[in-house]
Amino acid sequence: MSILSIARTYRNLRRMREIVQVLSRYGFGHLVVRMNLLSHIPLVSRIGRLSEVSAGMSPRQDLALRARMVLEELGPTFIKMGQMLSYRPDILNEEFLEQFRLLQDKVAPFDGDTAREIVEKTVQGGEGGIFSRFDAEPLASGSIGQVHTAALADGTGVVVKVKRPGIEGRVRDDLNLIRVLAELAEYYLPELRILRPVMVVDEFSRQLEKELDFVSEGAFTSQFRPLSERLPRVATPRVFWDSTCRDVLVLEKLDGVNIGDVENLDALGVDKKALAWTLAEAFLVQFFETGLFHGDPHPGNILVREDGSIGLIDFGTVGHLSDELRADLGTLALALQRGQVELIVDVYRDMGVFPEDVEAKDLKPDILEFLDRYAGLPLGKMDTGGVFQDLLRLARKHRGILPRDFVLLGKSLVAVAGLTKRLDPSFQMLDALQPYIKNLIREKFSPKRLTDLALEKGWTLTALLGRLPRDAATILRKLQGGKLKGVVEHQGLEPLANDLERSANRLSLSMILASMVLGSGLLTLADVGPPLAGDIPLFGTLGFLVSLLAALFFALTILRSGRI
Repeated sequence: MSILSIARTYRNLRRMREIVQVLSRYGFGHLVVRMNLLSHIPLVSRIGRLSEVSAGMSPRQDLALRARMVLEELGPTFIKMGQMLSYRPDILNEEFLEQFRLLQDKVAPFDGDTAREIVEKTVQGGEGGIFSRFDAEPLASGSIGQVHTAALADGTGVVVKVKRPGIEGRVRDDLNLIRVLAELAEYYLPELRILRPVMVVDEFSRQLEKELDFVSEGAFTSQFRPLSERLPRVATPRVFWDSTCRDVLVLEKLDGVNIGDVENLDALGVDKKALAWTLAEAFLVQFFETGLFHGDPHPGNILVREDGSIGLIDFGTVGHLSDELRADLGTLALALQRGQVELIVDVYRDMGVFPEDVEAKDLKPDILEFLDRYAGLPLGKMDTGGVFQDLLRLARKHRGILPRDFVLLGKSLVAVAGLTKRLDPSFQMLDALQPYIKNLIREKFSPKRLTDLALEKGWTLTALLGRLPRDAATILRKLQGGKLKGVVEHQGLEPLANDLERSANRLSLSMILASMVLGSGLLTLADVGPPLAGDIPLFGTLGFLVSLLAALFFALTILRSGRI
């Protein structure tokens, strides 16, 4: 093992100890015990620590609040995870979502001169060669990087995103530990298995890996350039690839007013009704035509330019609707329109939303209730956000977890609908949405798609039939030769084994204590050793005192564990 590996292992152990101690301090010590992480807390700190919470908080205080405080104290990676979970109502209830929405990257900006040095080292030509100006004062700062304004040698205004020094290694170490915690939670905490913690952490890790690679963000930004050609009133920044690398991203600077700043829009004389249609069209084309969409359309990422066009910035969070997911959406829309409950259940199963043990008969009553709630309502009376939230609640009630991109689509659609409503109270997103849904359904059953599907399934079936005789012959040969083996995996026995081991340890300790008491009594009767006071032997008395202290500590530990 190299010295670097040893150092990393030591760092991870220290970090795990810190994580476990923070969990315990905020009243999650029972989880620490159940996940067998108690060894990461120093022995002298265990007494009282497992049920202790921060000063001013009671153990019964809001669970979601304490969870948010844990994430805040553990730093940027955990805060990022909480932010990601804040838009997953299919996983968490509203209480947790509300708390996690409060999470912010409270990280002080690093020195502007350091940012300039990073640019000079990583970008060919450095500040003097490519940039005629580099502003040391950051425009914005986050946990992964910070943004500076600058100008190219030809005077073109740009924004430069610079990665925070040393952040990549720290984030990767934290991601590894979070993965370990997710595996332990999924194994030892049956009540959390319905949340599929390992799957959620893997999804989060993939997203954060993209955020760590500014080249990836630049690639996503470039993929939105055709949107400007498709919709002339929508602008996206150009990527300057000669100046971009993994740690530095250089983008064209788009000027404009925050779309949520209604007063400034009025001052500019912007036609807000036309702007609402421009905004809606920009995102509906992304959702249902290009398949690649901006996943974080909050007002700060949408600029209104002087001519009334809009500029989209910050493509750190991007969603992608695959052909399969778009086809599923088309089928789902058709099934909802016709009230076909069986088809809705089948689509959800194809999307992998529900676990295998969820029965269709358990889903049908809630789906029928959902359909009854919205059947016959005019489009103008439907609440886009309400419909989406009801779909998510339905999934969560039956232990379902929707695909990330589906949830991101709903979140973005609801956010855009809210912005258009703010610009034009008479605007109806569902009216604008209807033609795209119809086109999605037509595309689902188009001759070209059906032909492609038939070819794909035919090829798969042909390949399967071609392999079947060979695979069957292999199985028969192994069976005849006695070489066919089966693997039986016992699940859920490790907690029982741990309990048995704990009981055996306690029994052994009890026998040792009994022996100490007996031995101390014999020493006292034999009058061994110098007298302590009067005729009381010293050795016997010390033995009794040590036995008493050990017994008290042992009893207190059992009481703290909650298992008597």
